[in-house]
Amino acid sequence: MSEASGPPPVSETVEDKPIASEEEAQQSYHHAKQMMKIGGYREAADSFAQTLTFMAGKHGEMALECAENYFLYGKCLLETFKMEEQVLGEKSNLDKADKGKDEDESDDEGEEDQAKELDISQDDVTDLDIAWEVLEVARTIYTKDLPRSIHQLAEVYKTIGEHSLETEQINLSVESYQEAIRVLEKEVPPDGRRIAEAYFDLGVSYQVFNQSSNALDQFMHCKKLLREVREEYVKADKTEDVASMDEVLKDIEDKIEDVTAFEESAPERAMKEAYLTALHQHMVQTGTLPPSSASSSSSSSSSSSSAPSETAATMTATDSNAFDKFSLPASAPTVNIG
Repeated sequence: MSEASGPPPVSETVEDKPIASEEEAQQSYHHAKQMMKIGGYREAADSFAQTLTFMAGKHGEMALECAENYFLYGKCLLETFKMEEQVLGEKSNLDKADKGKDEDESDDEGEEDQAKELDISQDDVTDLDIAWEVLEVARTIYTKDLPRSIHQLAEVYKTIGEHSLETEQINLSVESYQEAIRVLEKEVPPDGRRIAEAYFDLGVSYQVFNQSSNALDQFMHCKKLLREVREEYVKADKTEDVASMDEVLKDIEDKIEDVTAFEESAPERAMKEAYLTALHQHMVQTGTLPPSSASSSSSSSSSSSSAPSETAATMTATDSNAFDKFSLPASAPTVNIG
């Protein structure tokens, strides 16, 4: 990953109300944290951006005091993007249903409009772009503060991994989660539960991109670490923690079962897909299927074979529930902004 070269642009939705004092910076920061708790990520991102502008002016753009604001700003922008994508996806599905009655009308005009929209979006800097830049700045700052900022750096790497899922960059996503694991393993003594969570996230990353065998390996490693953590709780007579860990382990075991079943059914699914492809080709050749239907079906099949099995947002939102019962704080130990 490249070194960050300076402060990235802030979101254009931020109002032009610069923070003028330490007290206002504190208020803006705490307001942003509260908005994060209730899912108001857009408003939280705006507040973090304003706080960050003040902090960078006071301490310097690459100061440790700014790192958490960079990280949380990026995280909020990422969450905002995911929420907006979900809304757009639902709207798109409704639009497709409405257009089903007159699909043949204005095909060429629709393609031209889509191309124009694409050109516009490529020229604009998106929340996802800014999120990437501020996360990279946070990564650079925390890397220079090791070993003190081990937990913070690991959280940044995991968020970069999540960001990479959204942009369907499987290699970068896997690399980021692996970096998070390597960072956490340097801690003395290592925090087994944090490492287990990182292995779980890595498994989800593999699963999103249909690499179920690799995903299974990560989930098994996660389970092993969590069992070791459970034993520590038993020895320390932490009854409530043991009960919570049992629930997490049950979720992990269910996950492993699902992935194992999916792996075992792979040959059968491959045979069915080959059969359906051959059947479509035969129907087109014999004139029993309209060529347009065959071509659209073929194009849909080819695109789906290389795409993720589920969207990253859906998969990660669902699978993160396994750790919700016994989760870390929303962020690692923070750096005071005062």
